[in-house]
Amino acid sequence: MLAGGRPLTASFALPARLLTDAGVFADTALKLEQISTSAYLGAAHQLAAAQPELAATMAQIAASEAQHLTLLSQLSGYGPFRDTLPAASFRQMADTAPALAPYLKVAGKGEVTPLPADADVRRVLGSRPVPRGEAFVQLYRPAPKR
Repeated sequence: MLAGGRPLTASFALPARLLTDAGVFADTALKLEQISTSAYLGAAHQLAAAQPELAATMAQIAASEAQHLTLLSQLSGYGPFRDTLPAASFRQMADTAPALAPYLKVAGKGEVTPLPADADVRRVLGSRPVPRGEAFVQLYRPAPKR
């Protein structure tokens, strides 16, 4: 949001049986990971010329999302995910809205759940340290200009 972006919504809708039906959980999780992977690849493309360090960070996040996708596919019994080279279906982040529409707040569809606040996440994690990687944009040090 510091760079001018805004969330698409403050709440989202999930299928009612998400936590009681393994198939619904797997299908929902796999779909959301596919959308996320594609969205971050699209963001990397969108930022490549103007902000290459940020584009590299988006590529890092896309790689992480692709790992989630593969792990969820394996745990769901589908085996390795079929997309060995995920597609960047979105040219920019705003293009994800139609794909995310089923998960955004829609009256009467699924259980509307507010996004968790930072305090909620900390309460769940407790005092356990959370290891974090460093984003390319934080690690990148441009070469001195000659």
